[in-house]
Amino acid sequence: MSKQLHVNLGRLRELSERARDQAQTHFAEQQRRCERIAGNVDKLEALAGSAAPTAADGRLTAALLANQGAYKDTVLDLARGQRKALDQSRADAAAAQAALISESRREAALDKARSQVGARLALDARRQEQKQQDALASQSWLRGDRP
Repeated sequence: MSKQLHVNLGRLRELSERARDQAQTHFAEQQRRCERIAGNVDKLEALAGSAAPTAADGRLTAALLANQGAYKDTVLDLARGQRKALDQSRADAAAAQAALISESRREAALDKARSQVGARLALDARRQEQKQQDALASQSWLRGDRP
């Protein structure tokens, strides 16, 4: 195994870490967007509920009732549109979460591969060192440099 493979795996790990950070940022943005849209839906539904005429308003004219009805319908249409946007945003957030999980797994796999290559390189280095020590000991013994 070469040191170049270990270096390349290190670079891939760095790139994977950047991709994971970007995926994490994107997922957090999607979550904030979902929260914002859910708040909009709640506010619009509350606004539509408050637009209904009350029993105390016995003097309301037909034109005013029609105006309130149209206003309520418009607000409810906006709320429906926001609910659709919320559904889409939740789907986007789920996709962003899946991408984040995928990048995290990829990063973990690269970490594992890099550590295995590093362990193999260390083992090879120890073997090479042992061979050198054995060669020196053999030469010393053959020359008669015995203790």
